[in-house]
Amino acid sequence: WSSTAEAATDASAAVPCQIHTVSGEDVANHPARFFDQYIRNAQPVLIRGLLYKDRALAASIDVFSREAMLRRFGETVWEIGDIPYEGRYKSSAPEPMRLRDYVERHIDGCRQQNETESRPQQHSCHSYVFAEAFERSGVPIQVKAEKLIALPTWAQQKRTRRVSGLQFFLGPKDSGAPMHFHQAAFNILVHGKKRWYLMPPAHATFSMEPAFEWIEKRKNATADVVYTCDQSAGDVLVLPDLWGHLTYNLETSIGVAQEFSYDS
Repeated sequence: WSSTAEAATDASAAVPCQIHTVSGEDVANHPARFFDQYIRNAQPVLIRGLLYKDRALAASIDVFSREAMLRRFGETVWEIGDIPYEGRYKSSAPEPMRLRDYVERHIDGCRQQNETESRPQQHSCHSYVFAEAFERSGVPIQVKAEKLIALPTWAQQKRTRRVSGLQFFLGPKDSGAPMHFHQAAFNILVHGKKRWYLMPPAHATFSMEPAFEWIEKRKNATADVVYTCDQSAGDVLVLPDLWGHLTYNLETSIGVAQEFSYDS
């Protein structure tokens, strides 16, 4: 999904991860131990490369390729906007669009504009697909019904339960989700790279300000309690209940997110 130019730009801008990181191989081999150490203790954590080590997830790599996604979902219709679920928070309705058209205009088109620095932009380069449902031939369909990906092995234990539909995301470089919080969740990045800005529950805020605007306004701010972490393709980031988080795509990024609850 990402171009060489995107990858080169991203590599020079990497930041150290300021939350715990663990090996995907360790988590795949010892899922119960991971659950007890991080989930039960409400500890945010980045699992490096879990997608490549957990047998429950490995098949999704090809499913989320550009060719496979366009073949399967090219004619389906999704809501897009500068923030996820824009229709819930703004008076203006989100724009419905075929996924094929979204990729052409907002992924490929914005990449070309960024590489040539041409202006004016014909389309928003911050528009994001982030949804639990879409339409196929006018019929609403839940993302979870498509069985795009299995739960990670550690999340398949009886102690965990889904509390939302599976949420699919796809966005170009510079798109993302604003600062917000909710129940515990994990985010599986299949392709691309994204930066997380995290706030502990005592400092968490909820915003409708697009990610790129929030970041721009706070470049020199020192008052906020914010931790950062870069998530690469194959990584899974897990957040406990009520941790504030903003995501910003450093490259064209695609994957899924899932909110969950658990027995302590």
